[in-house]
Amino acid sequence: MARETELLSRATVVRSTIVVALALLFALAFGGAFGGDGGEEAAELERVEADGATATAIAVAEAGWDAAEHVVLAAADDVDGVIVGSALATRLGVPLLLTDSEALRRSTAEEIERLGADRAVIVGGEEAVEPTVAWQLAELGYVEQVERVEGADRAATAAAAATLDGLATDEAVLTVDNRFLESTAAAALGSALGGLPALLTSTDDLPEATAEALGELGVERVHVVGGPGVVGDAVTDELEAAGLETDRVGGPSGYATALEVAEVMVERGGEAVPPVVASGEALSDVLLAAPLASAQQGALVLSPPQGTDPAIDALLRSHAHRWADGFLVGDEEALPASAAALLAQALTDVDDGGSEVAP
Repeated sequence: MARETELLSRATVVRSTIVVALALLFALAFGGAFGGDGGEEAAELERVEADGATATAIAVAEAGWDAAEHVVLAAADDVDGVIVGSALATRLGVPLLLTDSEALRRSTAEEIERLGADRAVIVGGEEAVEPTVAWQLAELGYVEQVERVEGADRAATAAAAATLDGLATDEAVLTVDNRFLESTAAAALGSALGGLPALLTSTDDLPEATAEALGELGVERVHVVGGPGVVGDAVTDELEAAGLETDRVGGPSGYATALEVAEVMVERGGEAVPPVVASGEALSDVLLAAPLASAQQGALVLSPPQGTDPAIDALLRSHAHRWADGFLVGDEEALPASAAALLAQALTDVDDGGSEVAP
């Protein structure tokens, strides 16, 4: 938990554009290793960054939304609230904004005004986001409607978010409650499959709140995200004993699972799919990138800090003809320019003839 909180406060400044032409610059430095047929305009990755998680959330909202009827709001230092808030925002395709616990930040309030939102959903109890914030939102006229979802723990809060609007659904996604890569991948999968709610479980025991939410929603099929070491067979056995169908999307690691989900997002995307990239080691960047990918009908790509690996490289290259302009969320501490250039190279789908590019 301490590491999550540390990652959540990772700082960044200024939005800048990383054009896939960076790959061409690298190519010049390495003897034309990125050369290709030159017949197609390269996609671009726009880097989105700002000074701290709260400001980065605003920068992401500015990059991805001209307007939004709803926003999701969580306290920047409430890890549970931000994780569940990200999943809810991803499902709804709306911005996730962050605030101080005790009062609404002016910059966040101004972004809500810019978006023209009429509804704000606060994620977390009053100890996480104090009543003053809800009062400011409503009484100062930033939104017309303020709602709060909360629970005794992360899984219960996710259950409250899943049942927020009382809408029935015959499908849901489910993953473990203590691994943020899988949590984000599950939310992204739910978005790709049509806006399914994301619920949480422990590895071996299905929480009561989650079971109740599945019943309340009328779920008949559960898409389990993560391998058996993440969501154990005991949980799927319990679901199936209750009459629910299950399937599993998962690899040997959080990165591998996220890649499988990215593949689904590309397959279900349009002719042009914008990649939304974030470092899998930067909690706040990942959680802010997921709603952006949903809103853009894009593919969420979680990258290691060095920028790529053989599996990510294969994903990007195999769909190079599909990539539209996208976003890279996070500063150069999270994903340095060299890593961005390697990602850009992979997006071009050009065989480098065995040449090596220094990271």
